[in-house]
Parts: sequence; C-alpha cells; structure tokens
Amino acid sequence: MMNKPMEGLKLHLTKALKLFREETKKIQLSKEQKEKYDEQTHGRIEITSKGSTHDESDNFEIIPFETFPWRSIGLIIANYLSVLLFALIKGGSGMESILGIEQCSKPYWILAGIYAFYCMTMTIISYKLVAGDLSWTLLKSMCYICISFFGGIGSGMLGLGGGVIISPLLLDIGVPPEATAASSSLIVLFTSSSTSLQFFLGNMLDIEYAAVMFVISMLASLTGITFISRLIKKYQRPSIIVFILAGITVLSAILLPGYSFYVMSENDSFHEIC
Repeated sequence: MMNKPMEGLKLHLTKALKLFREETKKIQLSKEQKEKYDEQTHGRIEITSKGSTHDESDNFEIIPFETFPWRSIGLIIANYLSVLLFALIKGGSGMESILGIEQCSKPYWILAGIYAFYCMTMTIISYKLVAGDLSWTLLKSMCYICISFFGGIGSGMLGLGGGVIISPLLLDIGVPPEATAASSSLIVLFTSSSTSLQFFLGNMLDIEYAAVMFVISMLASLTGITFISRLIKKYQRPSIIVFILAGITVLSAILLPGYSFYVMSENDSFHEIC
C-alpha cells in the first residue's frame, strides 16, 4: 500500500528537480539575452526618437481572446450527466433503480457494459489533436488506458482522489506541470462532485457537513490558486507545482496507512461485490 505513494513521490521529486534546473538555465539565458537586446536596441530607439515618435511595439498585433470552448465544456457536461443517469438507472445501496433493475442481475451487468462502451466512444469522439500535443502510439495508448483504469479502481478502494494517482502518470509522459495540475484538479472535481451527488440521491449524505466542507474547499482552492499563480509569475518557476504535488503525495503516504489500519481494525474482511 505504501509502494504507490512512494513511487509517486520519487517521480515527483525527480521531475521537480529536473525542471528546477532547466528553469534556472532558462532564467539565466533570458537575462543574458535581455541585456544583449537592450544594448542593441538602445541606440536604435534614440535615433528613431529624434525624427519620429514611432515605436517598434506599434507593429505588434493585438491577439484576440480565444473563443469559449463550447464543445469541450459540452462534452464534460454530457459525461457528468451520463454518470448521474447511470447511477439512477442502476441503483445501489440506499437507492433503488428508477427502472427497477436489481443489483448484480443480468440487466445490471448489461447496463455496465453499455456505459463502458459509451465512455470509450466519448473518449474517441472528444479527442482532438492540437499542435504540440503528445505523440500517441496504439501500444502507448492502450498501456496508459489500462494504468488509468486500474488507477481509478485503486483510488476508489483507497479513498484517494483520482488526480493524486494520475498526476505522476501525466508528468511521466511529459505533460507540463501547469497542465498536470489543471487536469488533476478537473479529475478530482468531476469524480468527487458526481460521487457526492450520488450519495445525496441515495440519502446517504450529511448536508450540513457537506456544505461546510464545500465552503472550506472552495476557499482553500481559490487561495491556493491565487497564491501559487503569483509565485510562478514572480519567480518564473512552474516546478513549484511539482514540489506541491510531491508534498501531497508525502501526506498521502503518511495518512493513508493510518486511516487504512483504522478501517481494517473495525472491519477486517472483504465483502462480495453484490
């Protein structure tokens, strides 16, 4: 149980230190280039300022704001609603199926297979190759799909957010730290909110407790995002995100075994899936 967090920690630290060194080289190089640029353009600006007020910055075009990604947002909402619809149809402990489907019956497993096919179809439809995207081969894609699948099972069994397990994988395949943090946050938001809503529909959620946790989580997230964004912008070091992910992995490695032992002490046996 300790192996997964420790492997993630090792990968996080390796990536963070490597990125930190690269950032240091880029910052030093950019300073040298800036000094050379200032020396070369200083005389040019003085000459043009005598005869004209024209500035080279006037030649720059104003880049328009990107259009709102309606397609991507629509696919996310569609997947979110499909999770809720699937939960309502299949039912579960504390909530009966709206179609009267019994748990672990033949229609139950057929429905599970249909939903798995739907997820794969949506993955294929929603994928759009963009400039600078990772190079995916069939073998590499199947490998990471399997890792993500079993990572999701592990996160559900151990009570970890999916982003904690997927973030080392994203860093390993070369995804930038900013994109890794954003993807992990979206995964956690998607999975935790849909699960909470399913518990709410099954009358298994303490509303007051959930409301307090929601407010605390939102405030903490906004504070963290604002603070970290300013640090990255000030010091030009995206590796800060990787070090934070490593810290989260350390906390998981410390807290998870203790909580697991506590749960096993109360119920030290496995149950049937049905």
